[in-house]
This record gives sequence, structure tokens and C-alpha cells, in this order.
Amino acid sequence: MSNISQTYISKSNKFAYFLLITVFLLSPIYLFASGGPQLVDAPILLAMIYILLTLYDHEIQLLSLILIAFSAFVSWAIGVNIYYYMDSYNPFYIKASLQLSYVMMLFLIFTILFFRILNKNVIPYMYTALLLAIITPLFIKGKTEAGFMARQALSFNNPNQIALYALSIMAITLVLNNYFTFLSRREKILSLFVYTVVFILGHYFIVLSASRGGLISLVLIDMIAIWKTKKKALFAILMPVIFVAFIFLPDRVISQYNLSEMRAVKRLVNADLSALLAKRTEGRFVFQDISIIFGRGKTNTTIGKKEVHNTLGDILYSYGVIGICLFSIFLVFYLKHCICVSYNILILLAFVPMNISHNLFRFRTIWILLALVYSIGLIRGNSYPPERDNSCIEADLQWDMEYHPNPGAPAVNKAVSLPKNWPAQRMGGNIVKHCLP
Repeated sequence: MSNISQTYISKSNKFAYFLLITVFLLSPIYLFASGGPQLVDAPILLAMIYILLTLYDHEIQLLSLILIAFSAFVSWAIGVNIYYYMDSYNPFYIKASLQLSYVMMLFLIFTILFFRILNKNVIPYMYTALLLAIITPLFIKGKTEAGFMARQALSFNNPNQIALYALSIMAITLVLNNYFTFLSRREKILSLFVYTVVFILGHYFIVLSASRGGLISLVLIDMIAIWKTKKKALFAILMPVIFVAFIFLPDRVISQYNLSEMRAVKRLVNADLSALLAKRTEGRFVFQDISIIFGRGKTNTTIGKKEVHNTLGDILYSYGVIGICLFSIFLVFYLKHCICVSYNILILLAFVPMNISHNLFRFRTIWILLALVYSIGLIRGNSYPPERDNSCIEADLQWDMEYHPNPGAPAVNKAVSLPKNWPAQRMGGNIVKHCLP
């Protein structure tokens, strides 16, 4: 490999690392109204431009099915929104269409980005990004202020956002810890430190938010983490110790505040879950004519002047049975490639309680998590090299630690068939590229 090629690859990777860290750093900072642009969109747009300018043919081929499925849903949704916009001239129909296009691009671009950089070299950058992501809300004051007795939103616009954000950062940490199985001593220390900080602050944020769905999802995340870790005994000892220590705390420590009067405590202790679910669904699924089939378009209000607080419910109401079917096809293609890593599927299922009472579609870190899981599924699922055709050439595939998706595995030299359009850095007759585990 020439020095020029090595320099280009190094600079390209470092730029991708910089974008990744910046996106995670700015994700929890909400300066403007929810549902609109935020500071984090600047590096996201830069990442989109960077990926589109450096897109390889095999990456397009790799994402072709999921792209077609997602595009079909988004195209239908935009068509429905335009139809209702022409009737009412409500600008929110256009805004909703732009949001759909944006999240689709966000998912596809970050899938490609993770697919390119998920190797041993990304470990310090990725964990640094997660560390910055989880501590930033502590130092940034958002537009909403709340006293100790109220629910907290920190740097976000409402408490449910901080809960969902904490869950997504914890989930990304679990996915990465499961992916990077072969680590050096220094890397193990870094991953353990970040894992600990993320989980401590994640629990803290969700308790502050007093989000019921967030707390149920948190319990599921904890169960998955405990089940996966090899040190189950440590958790089994620490959890009772912490619980007993809290129970027997001196009265003077707890009595500083009347905890029973805290709004967060009231929400959790006196909650009528069936009534709450009814409140979020009753009157919000009133269909007229054949709108159940085609949808009513996405506006800022539905029945009762409130949005449907459920992702799939919102899609059904806004884009009808046709819309929900098209989105289901996208989910089928998504799960087809992700199912090879069943642990990641369990992590995604932990978000179901949160999804029941909240619309997660516009939340950026959720789509970043989905992109990470999908890219790992593509790598681990032996999705390619593509089927052999007449354009293939015989080449030596040299396993290089820089590009190996399973860092730390022993190097192997193997003769394989690769297409001519496979992006590779050539060194004599060898090709150094992403390798399947």
C-alpha cells in the first residue's frame, strides 16, 4: 500500500471519528423547539455530505433492499402529506415530510459510517463519544427549569426526552461491548470505565425524569446487561447491598426533602397504568371515510389536539393501513439482517414499553442505535462478498487489524473471489479490506 493511500485512509477515518464524536457531544443539547433543527444537525448534515461524496458501489448494493423498502414507505407518506397540504395548506404537512426524509437519510448514512469504521481503531473514539454524550446533560441547562420536587429535563425540552436519550446511550454501549470482544488491557479498562459511567448516569437521568415507560425499559436493559455479563455474582451482591444501604440510611439524610410530595415519586407510586394508556389513546384513532386505509396525513395535532403517543399508532393514523404495511416491510428487511446477533434484538425489544406511550420516530439517537445494530448485522451476517460473477478476480484477502470486524482475532490469509468494483487498498497482489468474522 502506498504512503499516499495510507495517508488518505488515515485522514478519512479521522474525519469520520471527528464527526462521530461531535454528533454524540451535541445530541443532548436542545436549544430550539422539539421536532425542529438542533445543533446536532450540523455535524449530521456534514456526515451525510461526506458519505455521499465517498460512496462505493458495493455499499449501494449492500443497502439496496433496505433502501427500497424505506423509500417506499417515505414516498407514500410524503404523497399523503402533499395531498392533505393541497387541501388545507397547513405547513406542518411539509415539515412532517421533511422529517421523514431526514430520518431515512440519518439511518442510511450512519449505517454506512459504522460499517466503515467498526474496527479496532475506532474503540477509543467511540467510547470517548459515549462518555461525552452521557455527561453533557449535566452541564447544559435547557429551556425548561424545574426544582428538585418536579420532573427533570436537564438539557432537553421535556423529561421523557432525557429518559429516552439515556436508554439509547446505554443500549449503544451494550451493543458495542458485545461487538468488541477481543480487547487489550488498556481498551478493557476504557470500556469498563465508560460502561460504568454510562450506566450510573443513565439510571440517574431516568429516575430524575420519572418516566414510567423509561423505568420499565430500564429494568429490561438492566436484566439484559446482567444476563450478558460474566460477573453475575458481582451484580447479585452489589444490588442488595445498595438497596439495604438505602433502606437504613439515617433519617436526617432522607428527611431533607419530603420525598412523598415529589411529583416524580407521585407519578411512580400512584400511577394508574390502564388510565394513563387510555388517556394517550382514547379519541386519537377516530377515522373518517376510508382514511383508515390511506391515512389522514401527519399534522401537529390529531384528535384532542395532541399527537398519537405511539410510533406505530402514529403511522397508522397518519398514513393508514397502507403506510403501516410499507413500514412493516421495512422492519422485516431490517430484522432479517439483524437477527444473526440475537443479543442486539433483545436490546431493541427493551424499548417496547417506551414506544407504547411515546412516539420515537423523530428521536435521532434511536436511529443512530438502529443504524449501529444494522451495520453489525451486515458484517456478522456474512452478507457479502456478493455472489461470484464474470467480473470477479482471484485475490489474496489479507486480514488486517485495522479493518477486521472482530478485533483481536488471529490473522488469516485466504484466497477468495472479489468483484473488481470492491473498494480496496492494493499492495502488490493483496487486497486489504473489511473481512467477515
